[in-house]
Amino acid sequence: MRRIPTLAALLLALPARSFAAEPGDLSLGVGAALAIDLPDPASKGDAKFAPGPSLQVPFRWTVVPLARARLDLRVDLATGTDTVRWTETVDGEPVEVQSTGHFAMFVAVGLSAGVDFLIPVKGKVAPYLGADLGVAWVGTFHSFDGATQVLLDPEQNDLDDPNNIDPYTTQWAPLTDLHGGVDVPLSAGVALWVETGYSVAFLNARDLRKTPPELDATRDPYGWNAFRIGTGVSFLF
Repeated sequence: MRRIPTLAALLLALPARSFAAEPGDLSLGVGAALAIDLPDPASKGDAKFAPGPSLQVPFRWTVVPLARARLDLRVDLATGTDTVRWTETVDGEPVEVQSTGHFAMFVAVGLSAGVDFLIPVKGKVAPYLGADLGVAWVGTFHSFDGATQVLLDPEQNDLDDPNNIDPYTTQWAPLTDLHGGVDVPLSAGVALWVETGYSVAFLNARDLRKTPPELDATRDPYGWNAFRIGTGVSFLF
């Protein structure tokens, strides 16, 4: 019976070179992290998200021996609550109503560029510090029921469909990131990386889509201040 090559065998078959940073080196990585949203005093509402997963794909190009350019693709996911507001008419007068106890889901896809500065140390382990700037597409999705069902526009929401997407917001936001980590060679041209970082993106208030227009429903602004710790593998080519 023919055996399927193991990942370890494939890695060992790569060309024999170290993972030392040399000008012109290119590497592509993939990894996963846990992102923890920290409180944001600038947020108007009560947005709170539980720790969630983050997928990271860093592309790095060594410019000089102790510095490399970096391009990062990141996908973040978290669930929690946020604040939405709308206007109802009570005794002929408009009254603002708000909700903070409903389910909310944060989804972000970010692309950033920056630089890593490698810290010279003895041995093969390569610690580094870096910073990125970029932009993120952010979607904030909700699940409304009970008193908040008034936000579901019957012409745009099918309550009998379990896959119906309740009112949501989408937007682009500037993204900043500070990070530090270490590369640990595993085999020729392959390294394990472990990294911590802190990302910030501020989401301005947005009108809720798929809501009755007469309610003027909005989602309050909030900040995504994510501390993360993750690990992955980089391939030198």
